[in-house]
Amino acid sequence: MPHSFAKPAHKIKAGPWARNLIFCLPLVLIMLSGCAAKSRDSNRLEYGNPSYRHVRDLPVNTMDLSSEIVENTERILGEMSREHSERLGDAYLSRGSFHLAYMEYEKALEQKPGNSRIEYKKGLTLLLAKKFTDAIRQFEQVIEKDPAYAPAFEGLGRGHFLNKDYQRAEIYLKKAVELNPDLWIAHAYLGQIEDFRKNHLKAINHYQNAIAIRPERGSLYNNLGFSYFSAGKYPEAINAYQTAISKGFTQNKVHNNMALAFAAMGKYDEALACFKRGVGNAKAYNNLGAIYLEIGKYKKAAESFEKAVAADPRFYAEAHNRLQTARNRLENAK
Repeated sequence: MPHSFAKPAHKIKAGPWARNLIFCLPLVLIMLSGCAAKSRDSNRLEYGNPSYRHVRDLPVNTMDLSSEIVENTERILGEMSREHSERLGDAYLSRGSFHLAYMEYEKALEQKPGNSRIEYKKGLTLLLAKKFTDAIRQFEQVIEKDPAYAPAFEGLGRGHFLNKDYQRAEIYLKKAVELNPDLWIAHAYLGQIEDFRKNHLKAINHYQNAIAIRPERGSLYNNLGFSYFSAGKYPEAINAYQTAISKGFTQNKVHNNMALAFAAMGKYDEALACFKRGVGNAKAYNNLGAIYLEIGKYKKAAESFEKAVAADPRFYAEAHNRLQTARNRLENAK
């Protein structure tokens, strides 16, 4: 058996605190349609710990096979025969059963040797199982046999990206969209790369290309908002976040991101409202207090930390310490 699977047994100038946000950019893996991998939300706020992180989403755990994805998985798994191994592999892949999916694709290749689409799906299975080196090898084999197969170039780009070889990833992702401009995931990854390089206007262009292809994907608007925020275009960022929410992308991080954009514009009441929607009252006041503390509004910071403590006693230790810091700085400023 090849690879690693064995058979089963208007621009506004950013203040210092806002610029700090731009340089703290954790990647977040999210679950999009057709994926069973778990979401890791690094923007989750622990008690007493304010977040200064503006969070994007990495469209890595996704399979975009359109009608080939089996929706009624349980029924199909019971009805499919051996000759439908490819679709059965799709069903397993959509459930996150990577070993079983890989096996079914191998069975399908026994019936259709050298089929580029199925060989690509084997690579995609390895990629989603986080076997990046093996996935890269598989995609390379597809390209060797079929040099014009765009999805394999996209897969190669994704594999190298996840191995943190961004320069090589960019080469393959650009080749993918050259061969097929409709590969929205490739555009999204290119946006990530440009954001890493702080070429945020270029990143915006890539995300807009991805959105033009898949306008229903709310996570793309969150990423677009990130790029606008990083470029200091806060009203545009807020609009992008609001669109993300309207598309059903309602994870806590998009509310948090929108709160940070409002705060960067000095609209603290709106920021507080967004924080509350994302993380609740106590954490919202704690976050706002941390922002006030950072920009030297010590009286406002103290008031916010007091409300955080009042809203949830579990904030007492951390928020109390920050409250004392705010009071001390307020006293020294007199």
